[in-house]
Amino acid sequence: MMGGSIWLESKKGEGSTFYFEVAFKRGNRSRKHGKENVETDVQSVSHGTACEEEGKNYNVLGIDILRTKTVGRKEADKRKKDEKNQDVSRINGEHIKILLAEDNPVNQEYSKVLLERRGYEVVAVENGREVLKKLEEQRIDLILLDIQMPEMDGFQTATAIREVEKKTGRHIPIVAVTSHAMKDDRQKCIDAGMDDYISKPMEANKLYSIIGKFLKENMVEEKWLTPPASLKRIEHSLEGNRDILEGLLSQFIKVIPEYMMQLEGWIKSRNADETEKMAHKIRGTLSNFDAETASSLAFQIESMARQTKMEAVEEVFAQLEEEVGRVKEYLSDVLRKSS
Repeated sequence: MMGGSIWLESKKGEGSTFYFEVAFKRGNRSRKHGKENVETDVQSVSHGTACEEEGKNYNVLGIDILRTKTVGRKEADKRKKDEKNQDVSRINGEHIKILLAEDNPVNQEYSKVLLERRGYEVVAVENGREVLKKLEEQRIDLILLDIQMPEMDGFQTATAIREVEKKTGRHIPIVAVTSHAMKDDRQKCIDAGMDDYISKPMEANKLYSIIGKFLKENMVEEKWLTPPASLKRIEHSLEGNRDILEGLLSQFIKVIPEYMMQLEGWIKSRNADETEKMAHKIRGTLSNFDAETASSLAFQIESMARQTKMEAVEEVFAQLEEEVGRVKEYLSDVLRKSS
């Protein structure tokens, strides 16, 4: 409405910091806020700051502010740009994880900057043995593999990875990173089991293009930019164990249609007690995956049934059925992309 923007940063147990940008005409008047006299001008107001000093309590626009922070325009623009870049690489809010194998600390840091600027999560190691160890410990979406490394070079590492994958059935994209630029280099990399290569020094757009080529099939479609569920909390609880997570996803996809069918039957028979019980069961199942909209609708049905207001339940059930369908489709996509 005012042509500005607003965003926040929040940390559990610490609180939230709210930022906004909006253009005002310059003004020099002072206003009283409680016991403190807070000077505001076009710079402080346009950057969402009530005062220049931190650590004091103020009440501005009816909001009690414990701590304020001045944010310059360059920093604000950088934040928005970084957030936009991160959206490109998120799967339901989770970062794509890239394993970077590079023994030169300068080259490693340069590569990390390029990748993290795009929003990718980077796991950096220095040799091929560490690559194999990380693959045992974590799920990696793509490997950037330096050819010349100590202990175990890129060719040996790629060969070892592909041998393991013969048993697992998985294929992790491997992009060779080489200082050579000969015509036959790419074929040598392919013959060793790698998928592509990029020469040093890496050019950012070319790097992003190669990564995007291999990861686009693993990313959840754009229709899920606002997903109906989230796996962040459950993945944290499972400490990143993908096997257990995939089992839970499969179980959900299997049982939720049965639960919905039973709920519909109890609603049609006007059985308030059983409707309440089944709606509660569905709500608990949905809450495991933070499906907030669907959980809220299930709670509405649960409450209506508890109050025996069965005449209003059918309309809410239709909304729940549609939303549960979205959750099921979304989680099915996630499961298919991760397997």
